[in-house]
Amino acid sequence: MSIAINALAPILFLIAIGCLLKRTNFFEAALWPALEKLSYYVLMPILLIHVLSSKQIDHMPWQEIALAVNIPVLSVAALFWLSKSFFPSVSAESFTSIFQGGVRFNTFVGLSLAQGLFGAEGVVIGAVGSGFMIVLINLLCITTFSLSLKTQGGILKTLGLQIIKNPLIMGCLIGLSLNMLHIPVPTALATSFDVLSRASLPIALITVGAALQFSSLLKNRSVSALVGIVQFVLKPFLAGVCCYAFGLNGVTAATLILFLATPTAPSSYILSRQLGGDHEMMATLITQQTLFAFLSIPLTIWVVGQVIPLP
Repeated sequence: MSIAINALAPILFLIAIGCLLKRTNFFEAALWPALEKLSYYVLMPILLIHVLSSKQIDHMPWQEIALAVNIPVLSVAALFWLSKSFFPSVSAESFTSIFQGGVRFNTFVGLSLAQGLFGAEGVVIGAVGSGFMIVLINLLCITTFSLSLKTQGGILKTLGLQIIKNPLIMGCLIGLSLNMLHIPVPTALATSFDVLSRASLPIALITVGAALQFSSLLKNRSVSALVGIVQFVLKPFLAGVCCYAFGLNGVTAATLILFLATPTAPSSYILSRQLGGDHEMMATLITQQTLFAFLSIPLTIWVVGQVIPLP
């Protein structure tokens, strides 16, 4: 448990700093959207490019990792769609927020946990696993918005634009391409990437803290509880079952399970606003899950440590 606390303490500290700076108006309000863009469009892609291009990944069980992370995501997505008919009072807009709240994961928290617990090895595994999930989750979420809200322009067009515009997907693709094609990154550029990548997770976590909306903390409690059970219990459990079934163990299995035990992504709010979802409910779910994660994640780490032999 001390390992879990040591890994989580910096994450909690950085989120708390972001929350404090935002609530005290220490910076101009215009700074926070700029920091979010810097983190999401520049620093995080650079981190993924640097990690995936500079580490030995030829030996990784790609197919097993893809199945272990995507089967739980697909299962949860199917569960939400099957249960939709049992809750006729839930509007289409609210359903899209519920769906994102249970399907998406927080890349920033996941990578920070992987780094704190398992170092560079955890970051590489997390980057690969998240790369597989990001593509699938975007497909599922865009399809859900299109079918639920009957958005114009077609599913494929909207999905294509979202994938092309997603900097995390592009960062994964560039990093993997450089690695698999054995294209060396010039030393000066690699050093620059290393420096910038070190700043990516701290800035990302500070912006997560700044985005918390405590005024909505007690809203939609029954819905939030159901979504939370899916997010923090069902998904990591299914990931553990899949890792066992596909022969994944050690740091690989632990990292993948932890990624599927993180709160939903802050980018869910942006997508909800862009595509006409219930962005107020989405903000509520993001805040509730982010705060609750600091109770659930230590328990998940403890359970994983009891079940999976770790070095």
